[in-house]
Amino acid sequence: MIAAYCHGDKVGVMLLRQNANKGCLRSAYTLGLILRDRNRQESDTYLQRAISVDYLPACQELLSSQEVKSKFGDLDSNTLKNFFDPISLNRLLGRMYLQSAGVRSVSTSHCWNPCCGRWALKATQNNARGPPPLQFPSKYLPALSPSLEHSLLKLVEEDACDASNGITKYGSDMICGENAEQIACSRPKNERSFYVSRMKMCSSCRRAKYCSKLCQVYDWRSGQHKMECQYL
Repeated sequence: MIAAYCHGDKVGVMLLRQNANKGCLRSAYTLGLILRDRNRQESDTYLQRAISVDYLPACQELLSSQEVKSKFGDLDSNTLKNFFDPISLNRLLGRMYLQSAGVRSVSTSHCWNPCCGRWALKATQNNARGPPPLQFPSKYLPALSPSLEHSLLKLVEEDACDASNGITKYGSDMICGENAEQIACSRPKNERSFYVSRMKMCSSCRRAKYCSKLCQVYDWRSGQHKMECQYL
């Protein structure tokens, strides 16, 4: 998540896929959120995987409110809060958002849930059909340091070798037993760059934006947005 949100680097998504394919529900759910704009089919696949074992945040994304209520009953803010990422991670994502000078010069959306640090670049204006393109993140986010990039790619390489004799495919990304240092040096900028999905907007005030249904429902049930929405 740090690689994806703080550096806009595709290796973060590769590591999340790696964990999700090993059964990590939180990774599968996170992929469902950040791939929503880029690859809706893959996003739904990971969310459905989490839904199959009744992982609440994933259920909120794809199921109706009545279906969620029948499965989990009435949900209060304290119950929803248990599914947030660790506060240290959210603070780190939020701090990177504030400290990245390039990010402050372009249009961005930050999740209005005060317990969440996720953010996203807004879409550029585009009259063509299909989903609007997002601003290129590598222009505005600091690149991974070479040593960190090498370490992360080494993790992907080792897992690929363990999984299938040196060949593992993660969506459109493939590592084929190559040396991690060579991969790091040879990756063009356009193959490193990755953008996370845009925020969803409150349909009432059309000001508040959220990275997920979990954050939107929490912000309302906690009373924060319920109070401010009418004024916005």
